[in-house]
Amino acid sequence: MRKCLAVMLLALCVPLTAQEDEQHTDLAVAFPSTTLVYGSADVGGYLEALNPSELFAGLDVGTRLPDLGDFLRDRIELTMTDAEFEALQGGVNRAALGLLDIAVAGPRLQLVIEHKDLSALARALKQAHADGVLSMIDMEDYYGVPIYEIEAPRGSRDTEADPFGMASPEQALADWAAVAHVWVAIHGDKHLVIATSQSAVKDAVDYLSYPEDPLDTLLGNSRYKEAMAEFKDPQAQLFINVQSVINTVERLAGDGGSSGPLQDIVRAMVGVGNEEVQFYIGLIQYEQFKSFAAAGWIDEQALTLRIDARFVFHNPPGWLDALRVEARPMPFTKLIPADSTFAMTTSIDDAPTLYGTIKEFLKSRAATAGHTDVIDALEEAEEMLQGEDALLGQLLGHMGVGQAFVVLPPHADSGREPPSAAILGLKDRKAAELFLYEKCMDSPIGSLFREAESGLSSVTFLHGVEIHHDPANTFAFAFMDLDGDAGALVMGTYTAVERIIKASFEDGGMAHMGTWNRVHPLMAKVAGPHMYINFGAIMKMVATFTTMIRFWDVEAKPVDRDDTEKDDDPMPHLADFFGETVIVGSAVSHESSISFRVIAGGWPDRERIRTLAIHFRDVERNRQIRDDYARVMDASHAHFAIKGAPATAVSALLEAGLLDQEEWAVDPFGVEDDTPRHYAVAPVPADVDIRQAILLAYQAKPGLRGNHLAVLWNGHVVELTPAALANALVLAAEGKPLPPEGDWYKDALRPLYETTDPRTRPEPEWWDEGGVEVRVIDDQGNEILHEVDEDKDTMQEVEKILDKQK
Repeated sequence: MRKCLAVMLLALCVPLTAQEDEQHTDLAVAFPSTTLVYGSADVGGYLEALNPSELFAGLDVGTRLPDLGDFLRDRIELTMTDAEFEALQGGVNRAALGLLDIAVAGPRLQLVIEHKDLSALARALKQAHADGVLSMIDMEDYYGVPIYEIEAPRGSRDTEADPFGMASPEQALADWAAVAHVWVAIHGDKHLVIATSQSAVKDAVDYLSYPEDPLDTLLGNSRYKEAMAEFKDPQAQLFINVQSVINTVERLAGDGGSSGPLQDIVRAMVGVGNEEVQFYIGLIQYEQFKSFAAAGWIDEQALTLRIDARFVFHNPPGWLDALRVEARPMPFTKLIPADSTFAMTTSIDDAPTLYGTIKEFLKSRAATAGHTDVIDALEEAEEMLQGEDALLGQLLGHMGVGQAFVVLPPHADSGREPPSAAILGLKDRKAAELFLYEKCMDSPIGSLFREAESGLSSVTFLHGVEIHHDPANTFAFAFMDLDGDAGALVMGTYTAVERIIKASFEDGGMAHMGTWNRVHPLMAKVAGPHMYINFGAIMKMVATFTTMIRFWDVEAKPVDRDDTEKDDDPMPHLADFFGETVIVGSAVSHESSISFRVIAGGWPDRERIRTLAIHFRDVERNRQIRDDYARVMDASHAHFAIKGAPATAVSALLEAGLLDQEEWAVDPFGVEDDTPRHYAVAPVPADVDIRQAILLAYQAKPGLRGNHLAVLWNGHVVELTPAALANALVLAAEGKPLPPEGDWYKDALRPLYETTDPRTRPEPEWWDEGGVEVRVIDDQGNEILHEVDEDKDTMQEVEKILDKQK
């Protein structure tokens, strides 16, 4: 999983940029109107900038990386120059992928790529067909456009590289989609069409030939047009025809209906019967879902990423009417601390009415379905919560202004879980406080408050606000004044309540946060719920947590071969990368739809993403060096034992045949004058003690993070700064080990490798020649094994064998 981190991050982080000063055909015109799922993106120069030829250089991993050049050259056997492959890779403008349909045989998929110039690929496909390469099965001329049928490129399960036998990405996709063949066409040297059916490619060619007539295409689909109407010039978009997906699932499920598969999953996970499952699924009213659409924009100048999404319904489901909240500006931005890791707010003003609406919705649905047990459970829960005095409605009546739930980062010296608190807006602060003490304190609702008000509790004054808390500070509450008679009840852990009060009085609220003010103008001015996530702070918390786990839990700690913590745990580096990123979101309900907006501020720019990808590429290079050092160390020990003197260079180990492959002696961090750079060997005395931590071999030039990886004679790999390397060379020349009090290593007995020993020689592979084994038993019972060429008629060949035996 770690090996694919660079690729995963690229997939997550690559921003999409609109192309300017060019006329483009909307790629949705290449897809039929019945398309179930469609997504497209403007990638512009990002593939060229973030995936250059050197980006994956030296990256030796078991999982195949999405290198377009290797894919076309090795799998489809196309003949193209390196320059043509690079131009093909960097010339992609936009790409669109669609799920056309799902049949019994599997899903029908289509990919359309808009390119600057596909003439070189068109020539290579034509040449491959003329040469009769095995992957090229057939070609049909469709009104002057060649459509090639190609055997689906299927990756192998490399059990040596992956002990679990996991398939490569293209293998996994082919297995899921049951793809045996794909059809490929190039339209006008500008559009590349790839699909899992020939008819789909033909339709796409027709649609692209007449883009001004989109009636039968996705652009002519009324649901698509309705869902995408609010999005202006999106740089990336996603559309799901939910109604068609439901109909397709229903068709495939047969008598089970469209909810059949979901019912099976819920029954297996929860263990409830069919009636209960159907009731809860019925609450969703999935049959009212019409479509879903999303669009994204990135501003590299302001470093913001905005995503808008929209659910459209045929008719508003009952739960939408029950949960509908009036859209308002985000409340409590002065109370929510700027360093909060998470905050969720709502603007419920009439809480009793909302509660009653939700309760009546559930009761009516339960009564219609005949589930009186649901009604009884609701009434029992309400009665248990509010007690005999029926105080719940009165308590909700005091609520207004807004509500919030806040999570804050723990202090660096605290090992406890993050502090959190709820902020409940009050219409009249004094009346609400009086109601709490006179009415609620003795009810089940007031149990928490009673504990904080017990005889052993204490009261702390902060900026004139009374904080009531229990002796252990596990729960605290405080009443705060807002404008006019309004106020807020803040309750949660003591630390959270304290920091919320400080934020309000010391201008430390979210409204004073620079990143918040940068993304706030892009937010919806009014909404129902609002959300704030300090992604950078969360990443730092996770990084701190993983570091603690690695330090304290020896069992969970991976083998630390060179003390490069950032190599084994990517979280600290990712925490630095996303350190300034915050995410805000909101939702607004309309008559028959719900709109969402999510904005990421402090989004990394193109160059930072490239730097991140290169960093994790170099992490894998470090792992390759460690494996090389395991072999170099063994070869050096053998040379010392056989020759009676240490080797003076890695080339001496190669010449003596002690190092089998030259690539094991090559430093993957670049070359000099097109000549591979070997690892350097440290000069040591002839009587060197190979049991000591004396420098053996090292990188001649710095690698990852500007440091040198080196292997010691005692078998440990260390990371050295340039100054530390110079000192290690001086000590090695004198036959002295690195001082034990340094940061050179923690445990010299740990192995050099983590999984497969890199020094193990691979077993020879025996290739099956494709014969069919036939066993013939004669009259005496003797069994004779014969092999028949599978290309010949098996029965005829067996008859010949029997004739010879007679």
